[in-house]
Amino acid sequence: MISKNTRLAVISSFLVCVATIGTHWYDKTKSLSLTATEKQHIAEYVAKTYGVSKTSSLNVYDFPVDGSSMRRVEIVSSEMPQPVYGFVTLDRHYLISGINDLREAPMVVGSGLKALEKGIQQEIASRSAPSIGPADAAVTIVEFSDFRCPYCKRFSETALKQLLTDHPGSVRVVFRNFPLPIHSTAEPEAELAACVAQQNVDAFWKFHDFLFAQQSQLKETNLLSLSMKFLKTNASLNLSAVYKCFKSGDGHNLVANDVALGKRVDIQATPTFFLNGAPVEGLVEASALEEAVTKQKELLVASQAQSTNLRTQ
Repeated sequence: MISKNTRLAVISSFLVCVATIGTHWYDKTKSLSLTATEKQHIAEYVAKTYGVSKTSSLNVYDFPVDGSSMRRVEIVSSEMPQPVYGFVTLDRHYLISGINDLREAPMVVGSGLKALEKGIQQEIASRSAPSIGPADAAVTIVEFSDFRCPYCKRFSETALKQLLTDHPGSVRVVFRNFPLPIHSTAEPEAELAACVAQQNVDAFWKFHDFLFAQQSQLKETNLLSLSMKFLKTNASLNLSAVYKCFKSGDGHNLVANDVALGKRVDIQATPTFFLNGAPVEGLVEASALEEAVTKQKELLVASQAQSTNLRTQ
């Protein structure tokens, strides 16, 4: 029996053919949204492919691809360890796992996602962003996250807490907002969080935990009232300043800066992490991060030892 994770790893590397939904006429100059019927068909196909027991647990989101008639889709389910991403062709016959943009520099085969150059690595890990852990930590993890993303929530409530507990003083986590347009309240939640972070980083992390804990409860109609009620319990915050920051558009500008950074490093999904500059996309289990952090610490120790030997020679 092939495990669900193995199926994900194998199948995502192939072209996945989706049966014909019907005969349509499309304006090839436009990227038309998927219909409810088309989304249902994709959900059924993905459910069978990945062994999801209930099609109703799958959510299919689609949005345009710049300069293309295809639609980019994100398929999310609590029964899958990570989202499925792909591109649906104009005729709706095919779901493609990935495309290469010929307008950009090609990626060398076998290299995977590119590690960040020193300059941009320092920029995304800047002290201006809210972080937890010492500035001189052996391992810096930059997370691009969306408060409405279920996989970001899982990371926050499991792997993040475990890492900070298991490696006190050795890990620094930097938070960057990357709200996805498919989540209606992701943008205002990110803006509120950015306004809180401007005042008090400790208060930000408490609010960060609150937003993820209340993910299923917060809606456009109650987001501001429930958030302010929670923030009111923190005596170190100036609520009037938080509210002014949010309403004036300052929070929006702070989030826009994070999103611009994310686009510069080619963020396609949340969560995406950069571990000492090396990119990791999607849901990352605690064990995998534990292994990566341990390896980075060992490399640092080896590098320091080598430097010491060179100085003494």
